[in-house]
Amino acid sequence: MKIRLLALAFILGFGYTSMAQIGVSYQFSEVHPNISVSYGVKNQWWGELRLSADVDISNFSPEILGLYNFIKKESADFYGGVGLKVNLISGPMAVTGINIYPFENKQFGFLAEIGFMYNTDNDNSILRGLGGFRYIFNKD
Repeated sequence: MKIRLLALAFILGFGYTSMAQIGVSYQFSEVHPNISVSYGVKNQWWGELRLSADVDISNFSPEILGLYNFIKKESADFYGGVGLKVNLISGPMAVTGINIYPFENKQFGFLAEIGFMYNTDNDNSILRGLGGFRYIFNKD
């Protein structure tokens, strides 16, 4: 229920303009890979819902993040943000990363990210690095 309310808040909060962009990505890491859907406004603020891939359904751990592009260039974005993860590793998280668009088609690119997660269930912290691919629909 909390995830649905957070997702609704992100959609309402980020959906106030017609200049929104939708993106999809695949992120791989040692913790577990993610498939994500992002929704952003005016290339600065964006929300992302990440769903665990390649895990047993009992270990399925969705993440929801609010992100901001601190530096936005034609071929790269530097971003950071905060979010929440539930189930297997439940708790808050903070991330920073870079999206690189090296090809002429700036809709497809690569990403690298580092994130700090705090597991509220057992009072542990995790530093996670990940890499992946991103595709942005209707990128300006």
